[in-house]
Amino acid sequence: MAVRFWRRHPRAARVTLGLGASCLALLLCEGLVRVFSLGPQVTPVIRESLRLSANPVLEYELLPGAPDGSERINSAGMRERELARAKPPGVRRIAAIGDSICYGYAVARHEAFPARLEAHLAAAGATDSIQVLNLGVTGYSITQAVENLAVRGLAYQPDLVVYAYSLNDPDPFSFDLMRLTNRLSAAESNFRDRALGRTGGWLIRHSRLYALGLYTWESLTLEGQVENPAVASPRWRQLPRDERTRDYWTRLYGYPVVRERLEAGLDRLAALAEEYDFEVLIVIFPAMDHLADYPSQYAHEQVAAAAAARNLPVLDLLPVFRGRVLAGEDEDGLRVDHLHPNARGHDLAAAAVAEALRTTAAGSLAARSR
Repeated sequence: MAVRFWRRHPRAARVTLGLGASCLALLLCEGLVRVFSLGPQVTPVIRESLRLSANPVLEYELLPGAPDGSERINSAGMRERELARAKPPGVRRIAAIGDSICYGYAVARHEAFPARLEAHLAAAGATDSIQVLNLGVTGYSITQAVENLAVRGLAYQPDLVVYAYSLNDPDPFSFDLMRLTNRLSAAESNFRDRALGRTGGWLIRHSRLYALGLYTWESLTLEGQVENPAVASPRWRQLPRDERTRDYWTRLYGYPVVRERLEAGLDRLAALAEEYDFEVLIVIFPAMDHLADYPSQYAHEQVAAAAAARNLPVLDLLPVFRGRVLAGEDEDGLRVDHLHPNARGHDLAAAAVAEALRTTAAGSLAARSR
């Protein structure tokens, strides 16, 4: 029957064959773009999600009510559901602080580390109702992350603060602040506007081929050929910038300014914990490349030593991710890029933190002396 139909309608057969071949070609191209990591890494945090802050330490913050995929930034300026500030009886609160890793770069809110941590703790049958608050803001340094806890998170009376520590947290430079304070070119604006659109946004999130084509098209215009204003920033020039070299993080933590900012941030976090009576767990996320033969252990050791000197417990996630790779899992199945885990990576991290919390006395970090 089918053969007869196509013989009677040769034009329809040719059109169908052409469409099938085109779809196959597009799928092949999409696969090649992904395999060779072509196309721009597009952050879902666009300028409309951020605003300049009156707080001179924060400098910028999430914009309450701004679009966040199918959801919105809450009224308190967190990537979080709406929560009453007063903690209900029988509820234990965990404040997750940090930068784009804590925020959940390139993943949905329910896939990000804080939401997954709450889900894992609930699945384990925690005796108390546990709420995990996402206080992450993309681009924040350790100084800003702790300040955000002080001015926004403490109002929610956290029992525990989990710092999702990224290796670039002592870096004072923020691309997000730069984008807020520098005017976008017309080509960048066009790309951003399409990324914010419902169809374009979906395609950019799911098709690297589409993102590559769109970005290339916009960049071909004269207005798209603009100099990166980051290179003029004194903060940018303060530290080395080749993050993909194997020894980058080791070199970074050899800089006095990095160690000073790390220690100052942990000093303030420890002081807040003492004053407001909450526990702390520093969770170190590794760089998400070269995991099998990891070259950046020195950076982890520096962070862990600085935390130990302040009596702050540390959970290093390097063994978690390296273990998956050594067991045969591809790095690309765990990451968005060389710094950020994907949804699976966030879930693995959350499961490891939940397990660490469950194995401490009474579900709290009693090992931290006061």
